[in-house]
Amino acid sequence: MIAAILAGLAVGAVHAVTGPDHVAAVVPMSFDSPWKGARTGFGWGLGHGTGVVLLALVALAFREVIVVDVVAAWSELAVGALLLGIGAWVLRLVVAPAQVPPHDHARAAFGVGTLHGTAGMGHLVGLLPAMGLPVAQATAYLGAFLAGAAGAMTLVGLACGTLSTQAGPRLRTSLVTAAGIGAVAIGGWWVVGAVAVLG
Repeated sequence: MIAAILAGLAVGAVHAVTGPDHVAAVVPMSFDSPWKGARTGFGWGLGHGTGVVLLALVALAFREVIVVDVVAAWSELAVGALLLGIGAWVLRLVVAPAQVPPHDHARAAFGVGTLHGTAGMGHLVGLLPAMGLPVAQATAYLGAFLAGAAGAMTLVGLACGTLSTQAGPRLRTSLVTAAGIGAVAIGGWWVVGAVAVLG
């Protein structure tokens, strides 16, 4: 049981922080304050882990009925569009910061993370170990996967929020601009890839 929990934590954390598309979704929304950045990262990580688990359950329950690759491609298209939207929104903040009221991104991040977790069959690789475990250990692994993803992205959001409060205005603007451009670029890549699959 302890091995299943430790493995789930490690796989969830590594999976969350190694995807450039994951970082592109969280970083632009985290340049506010350490607390808001941490909440944004936690919301995205929890949502992402939830989405991955939901995709796995759907894939297992309906593997004879639905074409999971097609569902994943549509999810990837939606995620690409969301990343494009996040990037455009962040770049708009750089151009006209006074026009946007202060707000908290944690709830939106959970929704984006959940959708992101359902996109792409590659996410299921992290859940494969659970498929061969007894029910109790598989449940522990999946719970730990969620916790690992949420914890890792909380740290990413916290780091971005802390950096934004310690950076000078010029560096902060450069970081936010780079994050927005990164989100647009990765979102565009996802849209093109999904369209090619759906063809």
